[in-house]
Amino acid sequence: MTSGSFSLEALLAQLPPPLFDPEPLQQCVETLEEEQGIATLSQLVELYLKDAPTYRDQVFQGIAEENDSLLRQAAHTLKSSSRSLGAVGLGKVCEAMEKNAIAKRFAIASLQKGKFAKTFDESIKILTQFSGNLRQ
Repeated sequence: MTSGSFSLEALLAQLPPPLFDPEPLQQCVETLEEEQGIATLSQLVELYLKDAPTYRDQVFQGIAEENDSLLRQAAHTLKSSSRSLGAVGLGKVCEAMEKNAIAKRFAIASLQKGKFAKTFDESIKILTQFSGNLRQ
C-alpha cells in the first residue's frame, strides 16, 4: 500500500516489537479505502497524542492520592486507546496499573511508575514520529 511518497507498510515495519504491533494500524487503513484510511489513522494518532498525557498524569495522581477509581479509570482508558493504535507494550503496563488499582495495591503501583513512565515516553515518541511520517 503506497500513498504519495511513502509506503504505509514501510512505516508500519519501523514500529519496534514488542513495544508495538502494527496490525491494529493496518486494519484501520484496510477497513476504509486507502486514502481515507490513512487520513483517519492520522487523525486518530493525533487525538491520542493530544489526550494521552492527561491520562498519564491521572495515573500518577491516582497513585499519589491512593485513589483507586482515578487510577483504574485512567489506566483502563490509556490501555484501550494504546492497544487500538498498536502500542501493546504500553497497553500491557497500563493493564498492570489497572489491576493494581482494582486490588488497591498502591505500593506496587508506585514501584511500577518508572516502567510506566519510560514505556509511555517511548510510545509517545514513536507515535509522534509515525504521525509525522503519515502527514508527509
